[in-house]
Amino acid sequence: MTVVVIVLTLVVMGLTAIVFGLLRAHARVLRALAAAGIDVDAADPAFRLRSPGTAADAADASAVPDAPGPGVGPVDLVGTTLDGSPVQVAVSAPGTTLLAFLSSGCTTCRSFWERFARPGPVVPGGGRLVIVTADLDEESPARLAELAPSGHRLVCSSAAWRAYEVPGSPWFVLVDGEAGRIVGSGTATSWRQVRGLLADAVADAATRAAGTGRSRADEALRRAGIGPGHPSLYPTGPRTGGTPPGSDRPLTGTDEADRRSGGDSP
Repeated sequence: MTVVVIVLTLVVMGLTAIVFGLLRAHARVLRALAAAGIDVDAADPAFRLRSPGTAADAADASAVPDAPGPGVGPVDLVGTTLDGSPVQVAVSAPGTTLLAFLSSGCTTCRSFWERFARPGPVVPGGGRLVIVTADLDEESPARLAELAPSGHRLVCSSAAWRAYEVPGSPWFVLVDGEAGRIVGSGTATSWRQVRGLLADAVADAATRAAGTGRSRADEALRRAGIGPGHPSLYPTGPRTGGTPPGSDRPLTGTDEADRRSGGDSP
């Protein structure tokens, strides 16, 4: 009996040491996360990891809508203004819209806040700028009030961050409202880089549109039964080998010599 008690005591002591070891390891992990600037909200049943300067929520993946992505229809913005009033912005309206996903706690975003506060157009071609932050309870309302430019719309919407799958701030999405599609998206550390991204996105969209137009024209001709060599494409008849338009005989060597000498025979 004494042996059994001794064995059980040793087992309990071993389990106690293991539990203390796990608690110490967990404490080290929490300290490392705090040093990295990551807030672990253990009181939330969803146990979200929230990082400053990013889309605040990592909500249940089943509740997150599919990201529109380049070439797919954009999603309208639904959120609040700085004073908490509900607001909805239709990005599918005619014209070009640049969505700037910024944060009040993002150091890199500071230069963009300052740039947007200056007078004058921001988006090339007369487009509009809409600044999108996370919800007010995930931002600093006082800081946003200082940063928000008076000449541009600002929407507080974490749902928009999730809908567009914004990985972090700053993040920019260019929307062609008339075509109802996203031209391009990306991140940058300076406004000069953003302008370069805008120029590349517009050029790529124009190239794709031109290719689509040619493909549609070819498809329309095929449906009408018009293909290469069809008489309707050649009013004087289809061209072959060395036969110029309007000629019934092939081009001979003498004709070629006459053409080169201006038509004068020796």
